[in-house]
Amino acid sequence: MWWHVICCGRRVTQTKKVSMALARVAVIAFALAAGTLAIGCSAESSDVEAADEQALTTAKTLTKGISSPTGLAVTSTHVYFGSNHFVASGDPELDQQMAYWEGKYSRVGISGGRREVVTDIGPITNVRTVGSKLYFRMSGGCWISAVDTTAATIEVKPVYTQSDCGEYGLTDFEVTNDALVVLNFDGPILRGKPSGSDMTQIADLRIGTTAPFFDAAVLADGALYVLSTRSLFDNQNHSIPQALYRVGVEDGVVTKLFDVTSSPSNVVSDGKNVFWTEKGTDIVALAAGSNQPKTIATGLRHVVELAADGTNVYAADSERNAIYVVKDALGTPKKKKLADAKGVQAIAVDGDKLYFATDAYENNKPAGIIGVIKLPQ
Repeated sequence: MWWHVICCGRRVTQTKKVSMALARVAVIAFALAAGTLAIGCSAESSDVEAADEQALTTAKTLTKGISSPTGLAVTSTHVYFGSNHFVASGDPELDQQMAYWEGKYSRVGISGGRREVVTDIGPITNVRTVGSKLYFRMSGGCWISAVDTTAATIEVKPVYTQSDCGEYGLTDFEVTNDALVVLNFDGPILRGKPSGSDMTQIADLRIGTTAPFFDAAVLADGALYVLSTRSLFDNQNHSIPQALYRVGVEDGVVTKLFDVTSSPSNVVSDGKNVFWTEKGTDIVALAAGSNQPKTIATGLRHVVELAADGTNVYAADSERNAIYVVKDALGTPKKKKLADAKGVQAIAVDGDKLYFATDAYENNKPAGIIGVIKLPQ
C-alpha cells in the first residue's frame, strides 16, 4: 500500500508491495489504493488545484467484493475480471518459497447483476478479445485459453500450450482475426493461426544473457511494439539500454526504434498508436508511422493504468484517487478529471463507457468494485 504524508513541503513515502511466487514462476505485483494526508501545513498549490477540480461525471457500481483485480476486459454483453488474494503462512522465511497467489476469473453483465465464474484459477493477467472470443492466460502460465462470449454456457477451451516456455512462462500474446502471436520470455516470437495451430518462430529478440527480454508488448498498426526489460546484459556483461522495437507481424522484420531512459510503464495501444507513462506522472504518445514520441499530458501523480479509444486516452491516478481523460490525445491534448475513484487498479474503455476495477478492504473483507462511467460527449 502506498501512503504519502505531506508536511511543510516534505513528502515521506512508505511503500508496501504485494508480490507472489506461483510455483517458481514470474512475480506479479499489485499496487494498492493510495491516499494523501496533510499534516500541519497546506499542500502544494498544484495538489490543491487537482483535488478541487470538478469531475466531469460519476461512476456506477456493477458488482463488489473484489480484491487485487486483474485481467479487466469488456465485450458487448459482459465485463470480465479477476479477483485474487495472497495465500501465506505469516512466516517470512517459509513464505519466500511457499506463499502464492490464487484467484478466480469472473464476469458480470455490462448493466450489473449476478456475477459468474469463468474459471477457478488466477491471477489472469493477459486478456484479448477478437470478435466473440475472449483469450486469456495466467501469470507465469505456459498456456492460452479462450471463451466464446456469446455461448449460452461458459466453456473454457485450450488454444495453445508451449511445453518449453521455461520457468517464467509466456510473457504475453496478441491475437487478431488472422493470427495468434506469442512472446516467449527470453526473446523468441511465434506466429500461427488464432486456433493455436501452425505456430512458427517469426523473430528472435534475444540479446546477450537469457534473462527475460520483454517488459511489455502491444499490437499497433499491424506490428508488435516491444519494450525490452531494464536488466539486459550482453555476453561481455555490458549493460544494454532499454529500448522500444517494432516487429512486423507478417514478416517478422525487427526494427529498433529508440533507446529509453525513463523506464516507461503502462504501455497500451488503441490499435494504431502506442501510449505509455513516464515517471508515473507524464503520458507519452507514439503516433502510427512515427519514430518520435511526444508528451501529451503532465502533472499526474501516480498513474497505475492507461486505456485508449482512438481519440482520447484515459489514466487512473492512484494518488489523486481519480480517473483522468486526455481529450484529442494526438491533436490538441487537454487533460481533465473524468471521475473520482479510489483504489483503481484497472480500466478499459468500450464505446461510450469506461469500466474500472478497484482494490479495497473493509473489516478485513474484499470491498473493491467493478464500476462503469458514462463518458461525457
